[in-house]
Amino acid sequence: MTENRVKIQPDNLINLSIQFFPERIPYIRFESKSEVCCAILMERYIKGWQCNINETYQIPLVQNKKADFLINPNIIFEYHPISLHREMMSDDARRSIERNLKHTKKWVQEEIKDAIRNELYMQYFARRQIITKATPGFETAELIVATEVKGFWRKVIQRFSDSPPGIKQLTYEWNDIMKAVNR
Repeated sequence: MTENRVKIQPDNLINLSIQFFPERIPYIRFESKSEVCCAILMERYIKGWQCNINETYQIPLVQNKKADFLINPNIIFEYHPISLHREMMSDDARRSIERNLKHTKKWVQEEIKDAIRNELYMQYFARRQIITKATPGFETAELIVATEVKGFWRKVIQRFSDSPPGIKQLTYEWNDIMKAVNR
């Protein structure tokens, strides 16, 4: 799976309008661009939180699974955007839905997509909750799952930061970090 890991380009670190810190972040091997964003922004806005492999990042769970982040000893955080292409087990079902949605009104399409995304979110949350609760030491841990930047801001940054930025500012920072990260 190492071919999917992301890398922050050293040239991008010099030219950013935001400051990447601490210096060790570019040398941590992240699984996705969004994990880089979460790690940097949690370090920036959650007092005392640091991204450390196997301690606060890529936390080992049962069944050879890993949690994205540990915010404090009893709160696990997963950043998991919902994608029909990635989440649906049946390609035939996904293609059928996509094909038939083309023949419905736009507002109906959005209602159906929202319902499917909500169901896929709940399925993901339930699977991760089972794995988390089955892991020794995390039986009573709270699981937080955010599927997009606004959810990350609301569920994590606003909750755990002493002085959280507004959603607009956090989104600007998120986008700047995403631009600096390459696959």
